[in-house]
Amino acid sequence: MVFGGRTLLAQPMRWNIWRAPTDNDRNVTLKWNQAFYRYAEGRGRNTQLTRRPEGWELTADFCVSAVYLPPVVRGKVCWLIRDNGEISLRCDAGRREQDPFLPRFGLRLFLPESMNRIQYFGCGPFESYPDKHRASF
Repeated sequence: MVFGGRTLLAQPMRWNIWRAPTDNDRNVTLKWNQAFYRYAEGRGRNTQLTRRPEGWELTADFCVSAVYLPPVVRGKVCWLIRDNGEISLRCDAGRREQDPFLPRFGLRLFLPESMNRIQYFGCGPFESYPDKHRASF
């Protein structure tokens, strides 16, 4: 991903369904391990790039699975890269019902180390659950 002559990602984006289990996950961790979620990787196919009046549209079918296992997640993704640099994403995906719930589902974006100056606008300065704002300012 390049904008204004600057590379914005240090490596390709990756679908991610894994996170480290917490104590609250003790009843499902064994099922996650048996489903090999930790080793799941995303794969894309049927990629199409189309010019639209507002910019470029990139669509693709994708799946997330461990090697040699049936996909845990299947879906279709549509990126719209507008001429002004704005990017939007639409993702329609589903998981196999017989598998345990997913630890997480999202995209990992790997920024270059030079992008180390950020401003955080969430609750803080201490951690808090999203539905419990009284613990944060």
